[in-house]
Amino acid sequence: MKKHLLIIISLVGFNYSCSDKFDVESIDFKVELLDDVSPVKVRCTVDGDWDYVRWGADGGVYNDYKSNTFEYVFVSPGNHTIEMSTWKGDTKYVGEKEITIPEPASKLKVSGFQFKKDGNAYSLPIGKYKISFSYYNSKEYKYHDFFFEIEDDNTVIISIASPAMFNINGYQENIENFYFYCNLENVDNNTLVFRKRWSFVQIAELIDVDPSSHSIPIHNDTLTILLDVDWMP
Repeated sequence: MKKHLLIIISLVGFNYSCSDKFDVESIDFKVELLDDVSPVKVRCTVDGDWDYVRWGADGGVYNDYKSNTFEYVFVSPGNHTIEMSTWKGDTKYVGEKEITIPEPASKLKVSGFQFKKDGNAYSLPIGKYKISFSYYNSKEYKYHDFFFEIEDDNTVIISIASPAMFNINGYQENIENFYFYCNLENVDNNTLVFRKRWSFVQIAELIDVDPSSHSIPIHNDTLTILLDVDWMP
């Protein structure tokens, strides 16, 4: 028994002596909310050349990697915390910031789309097409169909004159059962070209900031469709 006690005391002393070698200093970092409604992607960045950066949100969701940037989608509005820590030499740097996530979106607007294939701009073959957007709220589907025609090989961007607007008010109460669908059909030969489904959280994770709008890249094995979308209050 005495032997075990001696080992424990020795270990405590060792840990204390090791921890005493490091200084701890505070560090600042930048937090950017990529939209004015939730769910919203938050992007955090820290300046400097670091071998290792640890990021986290609300005491969990930690990412350990060599990166000065951390992105995370917050679904719930209200106050949240971002934490980070890093090392240089014998000094540990820690930072923490409180952020306020805005209220949930009540509308989702789709204003247009464009095509890419293998990372390059792509035009569908000449012909008539129908693209369908639908929204499922665990009780009912809501549809918006848009017909368009490809007349030449240079049509890669399609604008919707009357954007598809979906009332998504209340989705946050049952977010796991809320889905958005996109189907693309060739009307001439009645064939399905593209089909995709996402949860609302997946949509928010895909959104990137653009000067004029948000863009969601959706793809199957060969074709990518970039939707011009906006979450709205």
